[in-house]
Amino acid sequence: MIDKFFKDRHGKFVFAQMPNRSLIFALIFWIIAELVKNTGYYNMLKSGFFVMLAYWAYLEITDGVTYFRKTLGFVVAIYVIISMYKLWT
Repeated sequence: MIDKFFKDRHGKFVFAQMPNRSLIFALIFWIIAELVKNTGYYNMLKSGFFVMLAYWAYLEITDGVTYFRKTLGFVVAIYVIISMYKLWT
């Protein structure tokens, strides 16, 4: 079961890959948001962070190569939903 959870269809162990564009942009939004925390741009930048993170989660859920990656995408999607709710309420 563990082999199936972490290995792709070719039998390679896949735990992490190089960050793709959506994660890089999410990280950029997060860093800038933290730098301007006490300004009016904070919520906009945090929203950009969550949008990019949600996009990454969607891609992992739909195209993840292992069950671990798909599960991680699902967990991150739940985190994004909860965090966006807290941010805007």
